[in-house]
Amino acid sequence: MTPTISRVVLLYGGTWEERAVSISTAIPVDAALRGAGLDIARVRWDQTGWTLVPNEGSLEDPGRTERPLILLEKLIADGVGIVFNALHGGAGEDGSLSAIMEIAGVPFSGASVLPSAISQHKGTFRVVAEALGLEVEVIPFPLFSLDFLPVLTKAAEFNPDAISSLVFFVLWFSNLLLLKIFELFFVITFEKQFKFNFFLKYLFSFMSILFFVFLLEYFLLLYKI
Repeated sequence: MTPTISRVVLLYGGTWEERAVSISTAIPVDAALRGAGLDIARVRWDQTGWTLVPNEGSLEDPGRTERPLILLEKLIADGVGIVFNALHGGAGEDGSLSAIMEIAGVPFSGASVLPSAISQHKGTFRVVAEALGLEVEVIPFPLFSLDFLPVLTKAAEFNPDAISSLVFFVLWFSNLLLLKIFELFFVITFEKQFKFNFFLKYLFSFMSILFFVFLLEYFLLLYKI
């Protein structure tokens, strides 16, 4: 059958944490595409492969599961002309799905491989955006607030080594601040330098070196250099 744009694959789900969000997104998209008179093939990305879900019923209903490329080939042969990407995060945003679609020669919604991959990695995206002359607002990370703990927990799933290094970095930085405050307290209180304060200066210098070592290690691990 000749592929036509009126036959659309609605791809949703995923095996990563945004799966529920993707399914929630797919519900109104499914209704809108049907309302436009398009022929929809519901395909859910599951742990065991891509599942062709029956058109009647819930998007979470069971269906026929096959390997992604095999099912995609069958859908193309059945006349599907475009894939609507309703995935959130993971392979749906990092360029993996875009690569599959481009290799298969199937039009799809969303960005191509390179922009997807760049956008998924926020550090790289910032470098590219600034190189293009765009002003990038940097939002301070609340390291000294308990609000950052859930963020670290999520980030640890992707790069635990970098997160452990960041924890050490935070601890050492906190120690540096306390040490400097302690030193200033002696200077202000007694209005002169003590031998003990001389010891603090050397200790402060040593901890400063450790601070920069941990900071460097954190960025090396974070960006996998």
